[in-house]
Amino acid sequence: MRVLNLSSNSIRGELLPSICNASTLDILNLSHNNFTGTIPHCIVSSNLTLFVLDIQSNSFSGIVLESFEVGNNLRTLNLNGDFLEGSLPRSLVNCIRLRVLDLGNNNIEDVYPHWLDALEELQVLVLRGNKLHRFIPCRSHVFHMLRVLDLSGNNLKGSLRASFFKSFKAMRRLDGKTRLQYLKSSYGGGFYEDSIGVTLKGSEIHLQKILTVFTSIGLSDNMFEGEIPQVIGEFHMLKGLSFSHNGLNGAIPISIGNLRKLE
Repeated sequence: MRVLNLSSNSIRGELLPSICNASTLDILNLSHNNFTGTIPHCIVSSNLTLFVLDIQSNSFSGIVLESFEVGNNLRTLNLNGDFLEGSLPRSLVNCIRLRVLDLGNNNIEDVYPHWLDALEELQVLVLRGNKLHRFIPCRSHVFHMLRVLDLSGNNLKGSLRASFFKSFKAMRRLDGKTRLQYLKSSYGGGFYEDSIGVTLKGSEIHLQKILTVFTSIGLSDNMFEGEIPQVIGEFHMLKGLSFSHNGLNGAIPISIGNLRKLE
């Protein structure tokens, strides 16, 4: 079996470890159900071919999966909207092909994971609605392909340094394509289209499909201080930008007038 999709049902109970016997799965989608209990860690340790694990919007508890092996094929990891706690697993750096990482709306308590910048193919990073704290972006990150960044609803603080934003190249340029496309991953004879929730206008909006031209930065509901960096005006592809409910001061940069695609 290559694909198991049981999403958007009313399935209850725990996810048994026997799911790990399906060691040739490409896609496991159990999202939008009523699963409880812990997530068997063998899901990712016993299957290096798995490239989509989507179990968002359930009632899983316990710690975040932490057994990501070297050489894994994971492209999408979506654990949004569960009751996961603990810290972010450092083994995530082994997911070098990861494009979508959504761990939003859980109870994860940790410092800001600066080490995630090792994931050079990452396009979507959603960590909103957790208990992340301390934010010291003292160097330029390498998120060259990042299109969606949502860190809202945490306990992050400090100034918004320009060095943190400067490497977000995908937010500055057009794709050079005339036809709108969705972010998707190919497998066998088909493909999987990613879906996420992002914070816009103070509310969470669910994107059933992610356009490759959709870009947003959400840093609202934190404790950031200082001024908005001028470099924000260089992100010509931005559709959404939210710095609300922080402790920012100073003037609104004139460069924001360059954001012609801002909605």
